[in-house]
Amino acid sequence: MARPDRAVFRLPLVSLVIPVVVLILTVPLATVGAWWALLFVIPVVALAYVAVTSTTADRTAVRTRTLLGRHRMTWDELDGLEFRASSWAVAVAHDGRRLQLPMVRPRDLPRLAAASGGHLDLTGSGTTPDAGTGDDTGDEVELDEPVDEVGTGEVPPSTAQQAGRVAQAE
Repeated sequence: MARPDRAVFRLPLVSLVIPVVVLILTVPLATVGAWWALLFVIPVVALAYVAVTSTTADRTAVRTRTLLGRHRMTWDELDGLEFRASSWAVAVAHDGRRLQLPMVRPRDLPRLAAASGGHLDLTGSGTTPDAGTGDDTGDEVELDEPVDEVGTGEVPPSTAQQAGRVAQAE
């Protein structure tokens, strides 16, 4: 039963099919000789990745689990979220520390904000520089500039909106 005060982001269970298919396709090569048996490592690592990789958010912190270990960032440490080349969110701390949040995509932000208990502000207030002076408050983490893909010199509005901070911690 899902807990309303916690959000868990992970790959869907159907993703377990991929390592099984890779295992089946590996068997003919892996049984040829002793060194070929090392190919069995590939589906085992893929299975571990699917089973382990996740992000959990609750009212106190956001936690990630990957094959390389566990990481945690409290909401008080969080300065904001950003999205770069990866489609997964990156949590940025006040001290500049960055934590990739596996499986958290832009469409998951409302669930993440609800699980934070009000610590994550999705309204965008205080996330843009003052339009009148062009001054930057220093609280904003800049993303890569949007790319003009068609050579017209104009950036599509949806891309331009993604160029700024997505969410800011209160």
